[in-house]
Amino acid sequence: MSKTPDFIARVTDLSHRYGGTVAVDAINLQIPVGCMVGLIGPDGVGKSSLLASTLRLITSSRPGIISFSFSFIKLRLIGLGIT
Repeated sequence: MSKTPDFIARVTDLSHRYGGTVAVDAINLQIPVGCMVGLIGPDGVGKSSLLASTLRLITSSRPGIISFSFSFIKLRLIGLGIT
């Protein structure tokens, strides 16, 4: 019997730079199952960089460890009505 994960996403020690500018600095984040999360802050503080780095849409200067307790492919199939 498999244990239900207690988190949907976990990020450990993720950093991203644009040249000499640090956009994300050693972020550690864990999102529990059933929680909704929002990123709030002024322009230029790294919200989009954090999301893009977490989803591996951009290459981070220090990629850290990122794990998800779900499959993006399965989510997409469910969104399309295919299970």
